[in-house]
Amino acid sequence: MRAVNHLLEVFGDHKLADLTSDAIEGYLRYRLRQRARWKTKAGIIEKGVLKPSTVHQELRVLRRILNVAVRKKLLPSNPCWGVEIPVAVKGLFRPHYVSWSEQQRIEGAAPSYLRNVVRVITETGLRIYKELTSMKKDQVDLENKVVWIPDSKTPNGVAEVPLTDLAAEAFRDQIAARRHELVPVSERRQRHGAPDDVQDGVAVDA
Repeated sequence: MRAVNHLLEVFGDHKLADLTSDAIEGYLRYRLRQRARWKTKAGIIEKGVLKPSTVHQELRVLRRILNVAVRKKLLPSNPCWGVEIPVAVKGLFRPHYVSWSEQQRIEGAAPSYLRNVVRVITETGLRIYKELTSMKKDQVDLENKVVWIPDSKTPNGVAEVPLTDLAAEAFRDQIAARRHELVPVSERRQRHGAPDDVQDGVAVDA
């Protein structure tokens, strides 16, 4: 009930359509900076900064509430799905910047598709759930080394994100791999001179 009260205090006068991932992330950052408050006979006492687990619980409550709205078709999707939990370090929000050596170790242990994801994220700063995983091929312009992000805060509503050579190569590899996966097995066997003795289907073991 306490979590609901805190959520109502901030979002109570918002329309469902106005709830965005950015607004929810802003709320989480706001809450992680607040101190725990307790009512006593002597008045309200402030203690230490709220624990991340307390704020995460509020996010879980909000996610469940909005899931109900989605099921009732009051929302097309749950904005909590695109929320990335901020991390507080000694009261400050301090991201961890992956070093090149760390990235190389990650890529060395990752399958090809995940290696491409790592390169795109580190080279462009795209947000995983909100921008990258929902991206369509027509948003990627490899010739001009740019990707287009809809629903942005730019005046025309579409952001232009430039690609480094590494990011462009990762996108190119991923698109090629996806195209290879969708080629029928029989056609792939014929290309490589193998006998066509298997049932036609979609090959996903590229």
